[in-house]
Amino acid sequence: MRKISASEAARIEAARAESARLELARRRHEAAQRRLRARTQNTVVAIAACLALVFMFVVGFFVVDFVPTANRAPSQASTDRFTATRTGVVRFEEGGRHRCRQVDFNNETGQFSNETRVPCYAATSADLGSRLPKSEAGDRLDAIRDAFGKK
Repeated sequence: MRKISASEAARIEAARAESARLELARRRHEAAQRRLRARTQNTVVAIAACLALVFMFVVGFFVVDFVPTANRAPSQASTDRFTATRTGVVRFEEGGRHRCRQVDFNNETGQFSNETRVPCYAATSADLGSRLPKSEAGDRLDAIRDAFGKK
């Protein structure tokens, strides 16, 4: 075992302390870099989620506004038929917008009959939603509701 002087021991201890200080500074720097990367990654994920949400809203509004819907407003002939017979036709959309279940509805008895499968959108029929201004949509709904009212 070698003897060392007090000044040499102090110098060795100072070198160890400096080495420990540098190691601590290096670890703090690495931790700060990890936090910065995690913050950047979280920001990118949040922005991507917001963009995906905006995309879904835009697609939803496009589908609601521009994709044709079923012809929901009754024609004068169907209104007259309903008034005379108290029966009407109801379509239920099934499996997307391609096939519908169509049934006759008797307003007097509340029964459904003559169930058939039909295309939801006839290629020859024009969509009333595209012909009516948005301000008249409420009037159209009132007309449908009034068609089922008893007179």
